[in-house]
Amino acid sequence: MGLVSALPFLMSLVSGFLGGLLLDRLPRRLLALPFVVGATGTAVCVLLVAGADSDGLAATGLILAGGFWGLQGPAIPTLVQHCAPARFVGSAYGVVNGVGNLVSAFMPTLMGVAIAASGGHGFGAGFALLAGAQAMTLVCGVWLLVRPVQASSDSSADSSMDRSNLESSRAS
Repeated sequence: MGLVSALPFLMSLVSGFLGGLLLDRLPRRLLALPFVVGATGTAVCVLLVAGADSDGLAATGLILAGGFWGLQGPAIPTLVQHCAPARFVGSAYGVVNGVGNLVSAFMPTLMGVAIAASGGHGFGAGFALLAGAQAMTLVCGVWLLVRPVQASSDSSADSSMDRSNLESSRAS
């Protein structure tokens, strides 16, 4: 059972690497796609786990959810880098990371409250809360995909990193 319990994390590790490779090949306007795919897949798999009637189905759902969860990880700093003004990338990522840590800190407590409120019979309510959080990620990802791209004052075609590298090389 020890190996099986490690599989969601191992799957997340592998899918995080694959998500990074995918992001490197996507055009800028599609960089939020891993959020949409990852959030949808994670939510569906977690709801599958919540309704699973066998240990095998629950384990499979958790392993697949780990894979979809990992796919989203590389998109976070990538999107911050591309969406924030070049001089505020660090601050913007600090805020994004802080909010993520805050939600992660409170999610176990919220899941416990949801489970207790549902009578304490199983983890379905807790998993539904996790699926709801992924639904919020999905909404944000879709918004990033469909919003009109606004030109920045520096250059709409360059990423913040490209602009920062250009500015550094000019200063040298």
